[in-house]
Amino acid sequence: MKAPPRTRSSSMAKPKTGLKPEESARLTAMPSTVRHREEIRKEKMKSRIESTSSINEKKMTMSKDVSILIHMLKEKWVMSMLLLLAPVAWAAHEYEWGDLYVFSLNFIVMIPMAAILGDFTEEAAEVVGPTYGGLLNATFGNAAELVVCFQALRYGQISVVQSMLIGSILSNLLLVLGSSFLLGGIKHHEQKFNASSAAANGAVLLLSGLALLAPTPLSDDSQSSKLLVVSRISAIAMVAMYIQLLVFQLWSHKDMFDEDDAADVEKEIPTKIEDGTEYVIQTEHHSMSISFSLFGLGVMTLLITFFSDYLVDSITGFTTAAHLSKTFVGLILLPIVGNVVEHLTAISMAIKDKMEIAMGIAVGSGTQVSMFVVPTVTLFGWMIDQPMSLKFPTFEITIYIYSVVIVAIIIARGTSTWIFGSMLVTMYLMLATSVFFIDEVE
Repeated sequence: MKAPPRTRSSSMAKPKTGLKPEESARLTAMPSTVRHREEIRKEKMKSRIESTSSINEKKMTMSKDVSILIHMLKEKWVMSMLLLLAPVAWAAHEYEWGDLYVFSLNFIVMIPMAAILGDFTEEAAEVVGPTYGGLLNATFGNAAELVVCFQALRYGQISVVQSMLIGSILSNLLLVLGSSFLLGGIKHHEQKFNASSAAANGAVLLLSGLALLAPTPLSDDSQSSKLLVVSRISAIAMVAMYIQLLVFQLWSHKDMFDEDDAADVEKEIPTKIEDGTEYVIQTEHHSMSISFSLFGLGVMTLLITFFSDYLVDSITGFTTAAHLSKTFVGLILLPIVGNVVEHLTAISMAIKDKMEIAMGIAVGSGTQVSMFVVPTVTLFGWMIDQPMSLKFPTFEITIYIYSVVIVAIIIARGTSTWIFGSMLVTMYLMLATSVFFIDEVE
């Protein structure tokens, strides 16, 4: 007997086209060429719909990013208004109004730019998560200071760069930390913070002081080449130590810092009390997209680079016209550019008893400058063939080491009161007064 002929199943006889049954039947009745064109038309229509949906989604994301940016500028509207002086600052340089006006206008304009740069950094850090966000803050947290120092090195203003670096650390450790302790201590009897983190930062600050002392015996002109070699090796070692500190805080011993950070975050959760019961107020927080945040970082960095070139170019003429020393400009004035908004934030957090945030801004930023910015600037000078070394003026090294030792002793306890803040602020005011009246230091 012959086997019955095999019949193909319906699933094999009809290829899957993703079309409705009536459309499939209509296409089957068409000639093959027409049917092929119809399928192509359907695929193009489907692709067009997906493309339109993607474009609409991108428009919605862009709209959200722009609205967050506008809200960010409105929150600091006084600072944002200073951006309107940007064209005036450019005109002062282009039309040669004089170095006094060029320096003053560009100095003012760069303050809100540095603040916005910091905001974009925080937005990007929030999107990528706590670990990579910490790395992002560690890299771009002092971007404004880095840009100004790079520009000053290009003009050969090594003494200004060294003064600015020391001044940035001192303003964080004495003025900002002191103001935070003082104003926070007036409102709260005693404030606590993470002693482990404070001890780690204090030890690293002392290490940076040792790195600045190491080249001191090589101060003779005949040993200038050895001085640069020692400075550059020390700079590499400092960067390596800073990376180890990041690994310690963000990976290996992250649990030592999470508990205190969570406590400060909990203080920020809004609540309300009704009939004796406390309720959490649900709030919706939106963050910028990572692409928009990075784009903003790039734009603000370029703007700061542009205007800092005018600022640095006018320093010599400004000091002559204003009868100020370059030491005063570097130690006191220039650190204001990148730190003023950060300083106000730290003080505000201390008043709200969020000491981990305040300490992270003040001591953390000082550690970042001493162990990352200082050696990075030294290595950048090596790249552009500028004799930037770690041999700072004796006066600046002395006040730096004294300040670091005092701060390390104060923060080692893990608690603060207003009297410690008053001591630190008094130290800074005495320093600023002495620098104002003296000539250039060697």
